[in-house]
Amino acid sequence: MLQTEVLDRFRNDDDASVRAVLTDLVESGLVFRSGRAESTTLRTAGPDELSLAGESGADEKVGGSTCGFTVWEGHPHEDEVFGTLSRLRAGLTRPRQKVREYNAQNPPKDKLVGVVVYFGQTLIESGHAEVSP
Repeated sequence: MLQTEVLDRFRNDDDASVRAVLTDLVESGLVFRSGRAESTTLRTAGPDELSLAGESGADEKVGGSTCGFTVWEGHPHEDEVFGTLSRLRAGLTRPRQKVREYNAQNPPKDKLVGVVVYFGQTLIESGHAEVSP
């Protein structure tokens, strides 16, 4: 798939953020990128490549997931699906606060490790077609 197609698909999102997520996916070994400029292509890692990446010792410290849901007004799981972003934000608020408080009182002793968690949610209205990520 061309990178320009991905950027077009997420044209309503911040371009720098989309590019940052793509870079993270490439650096984590989940996506491979080749080419330059308009001819840059992306492909997902195959099962063999993913199993090799899993042997790097990173375990669940790096990676990503993309989930898609197709719901409609009145769907029994509509509220649960639409509430995903809010739940993710709420789940990160307390750990972030605890880390900040601890770090303010305890200076680092060794090299620092930054952890960036990225997530987003968008709505794609497609009439009567099934939506897939």
